[in-house]
Amino acid sequence: MPLTLVRIDDRLLHGKVTHGWCPTIAPELVVVADDEAAADEWQREAYIASGPEGAEVNVVAIAECAESARRNAYARPRTLLLVRTPKDLLALLDAGCRVERANVGKLHKGPGRSQRQPNMYVGDEDIAALRELESRGVTLAVQDLPGEPSHSLQESGILAQGESPE
Repeated sequence: MPLTLVRIDDRLLHGKVTHGWCPTIAPELVVVADDEAAADEWQREAYIASGPEGAEVNVVAIAECAESARRNAYARPRTLLLVRTPKDLLALLDAGCRVERANVGKLHKGPGRSQRQPNMYVGDEDIAALRELESRGVTLAVQDLPGEPSHSLQESGILAQGESPE
């Protein structure tokens, strides 16, 4: 699957993606790979309805996304792949998807997560998955919107050792 942008963001398809990233990359296909959204008809329909004009939106489970990617079912010149967590992207790699780079968007506050930068909270599971993604050759960068600076996870302090400010 030729991926124009892979984004890890717990909001999946939302305003910043639709109105910030999509005008820049003009995706023909948006794939929301998320088990919860794929299993819930209301969520699935909401994501499909909120997709960018002119793009097909597919909301599929992680395993279905991996299988479709292996069959090259998403072969479009410009494809946007959205996953909720670093662990979800790692699951896609484990299932045979090839991802060279990913954008880390927002990960919100939750149990076991600490703040690493404004609006960015990660827990041990997130950090382990991000480190594993990097060890497998996936280049990870934090960039909120096109036109804003892009930073590595190390530069952003996301993978910094020790406690971070709350």
